[in-house]
Amino acid sequence: MRRHINNKPSFVIKKADKELSKHVRKLQAKVYLHHGNIGPDQINEHGFLNEKTDPYFKHSVYFAAEQKGELVAGGRLIEIVKSYKDLQISKEVNLSKANKDVYRAAKSGKVCEMSGLVKKKGKSRVLPLLLIKEMFHYSKAKNYEYILMDITKQPYKRFKKIFGEAIIELGEPYKIQHGNNLVYPCCIHVTNSHLYISRIHKNDPYDIKLIKKLLVS
Repeated sequence: MRRHINNKPSFVIKKADKELSKHVRKLQAKVYLHHGNIGPDQINEHGFLNEKTDPYFKHSVYFAAEQKGELVAGGRLIEIVKSYKDLQISKEVNLSKANKDVYRAAKSGKVCEMSGLVKKKGKSRVLPLLLIKEMFHYSKAKNYEYILMDITKQPYKRFKKIFGEAIIELGEPYKIQHGNNLVYPCCIHVTNSHLYISRIHKNDPYDIKLIKKLLVS
């Protein structure tokens, strides 16, 4: 579904088709390399992450943000094909120990994993939020109960302010493959998250109020 922001064609947010998904994958590889999350040897001759680094692309759904026809941001949801091990986060998180409810949902294929949220340098910081919003619409339509993710400290703290109790911790933070950044494994309860962000509290910081309004609009 295409979504124009504020009724203006400044950003178009949509689920990517096969060709546009390739461009999102190339943008992800470029951004990861720039930030030191991967090495040059992990990108193949086509500009994609090689299959050893990213075996998940074949069962992922990609989302894109465009501005005047130019791809400016992207992300994806990794979906389960056979089992929880189809998700990237399964390498670090034992769901059966982390959370029984999320584990049961995963066994029924009712979870997906958000990953690879990237944007071009200098582009609006609101773009990842707009992509997340589109992913939520998709997840609700697919009847997913939880969206799993591992995110760094600052986005994690912001997500806690936005989604409140709908954010569920799934274990201790751990270091990513390259670099020294810690990531926090967690998930968002899809239904509860919508209920929480619909409630704008008077004590919410101004930027959090704006984000909540954006996500429910």
